[in-house]
Amino acid sequence: MAEEEEIPELTTEEKLDIAKKLLLQSPPGEILQVASDVKTLLGDDKLLNGIASEVFKQYNTEQMIVVTLPDSEDKALVTTAGEIDATHYLDPRSGQVLTVDHIKQVCTELRPAEEKENTPAEAQPYRKSLQDAVTNYVKDSFPSAEFAVYGTISGSNPSLTLCISSSKFSPKNYWNGRWRSTWTAALSGDKSSWNVTGEIQVVVHYFEEGNVQLDTKHDVTLTLKAKDEAADAAALTAEIAKTEQEYLANLEETYSNLSETTFKDLRRTLPVTRTKFPWAQVQHSLASELKRNAK
Repeated sequence: MAEEEEIPELTTEEKLDIAKKLLLQSPPGEILQVASDVKTLLGDDKLLNGIASEVFKQYNTEQMIVVTLPDSEDKALVTTAGEIDATHYLDPRSGQVLTVDHIKQVCTELRPAEEKENTPAEAQPYRKSLQDAVTNYVKDSFPSAEFAVYGTISGSNPSLTLCISSSKFSPKNYWNGRWRSTWTAALSGDKSSWNVTGEIQVVVHYFEEGNVQLDTKHDVTLTLKAKDEAADAAALTAEIAKTEQEYLANLEETYSNLSETTFKDLRRTLPVTRTKFPWAQVQHSLASELKRNAK
């Protein structure tokens, strides 16, 4: 009989690499639970503590988590677009800088942004116009969402980034989910058009007696003619609303049909009557018949 091949022990680096991937793949609102499980798998608190700050920071910015501002009911986003350094993020709406505790996922301090940290003066009118135009759309379409509009200058032309993050957590009902969309609009060199790119990401985790995740991403590229700040902001908002609503409708249609398409192919087809066999009713009679035939 051939000897079983011995499985080599994972190195510390390999364990940490696996741990990082598990943490970064945590479903919305569940990274603390995943971290607890990862700590058990590693069997060494020091290993997890050594990577926690880096991984939580990456997770929080990629997931665009929402934090509540100190001594206030106002909220702000933690995003790559607003990142000043590892623990400081710009809130462009208020012109303040947030200090973020990534492990606790909270804002611990606020201060006014320095000139070099804040939106450049040349980009501020464009940023403010888009913020005003998007406000009603986000409020109507994402009741629990937060959004932020960032403005920068490339050469002499403005570039705008809109981030929308909407989360719904219902662990008592065994599901959590998050919608994220990021839109970047850059004014062309001759100022005649806006080059727009968008990325929509949806993650939903359902875990009642199982573990099912929807994780989908949709990329968009388009061009809009430039007119003036207000008109451009209105046109961009209209295009974003149209694209996101169409994508959401496509998602709903796709997953409403899954039971008759993909899921149907993954399970045994029911009889023509589409009635499951009544095993509970006949199991005793079947057992009795098998015993008789065995004699």
